Amino acid sequence: MSFRTIVALVVCTTAMLTAGCGQGPKMLPVSGVVTVGGQPVKAAAVMFYRKGSPAVSAQTQADGGFQLRVAAGEHRVTVTACEAIGPMLDPTAADDSPTAPKLKWLVPQRYSQLEQTDLKAKVEAGKPNQFKFDLPAK
Repeated sequence: MSFRTIVALVVCTTAMLTAGCGQGPKMLPVSGVVTVGGQPVKAAAVMFYRKGSPAVSAQTQADGGFQLRVAAGEHRVTVTACEAIGPMLDPTAADDSPTAPKLKWLVPQRYSQLEQTDLKAKVEAGKPNQFKFDLPAK
């Protein structure tokens, strides 16, 4: 193989590998707190959804706080926190199966479903982007 062929292959391969690597949207730092009835929720999954972008998630700490990075824009937010009650007979079983684990929801279940949540966050460049989600106890 000639030197020119090798150089051409390297240039073409580099061009192909970098063609899809354009700059995506700028990711901005976001922080917040999740509480239920004023009490922090530990180990909740907080997910930010922006139309046209993949969902971004974080887990809350003991104080209910979370941090993540998302693109600027309007986001719908879900919060999921539950724990298994009793024996874990079959964690892969359908919800209505007698062998499915029983769950205790630590936040109202509607906030865990994108179709039902009313939580929103507007993320803007140059703003603090700190959000408090105080959910009702029931």
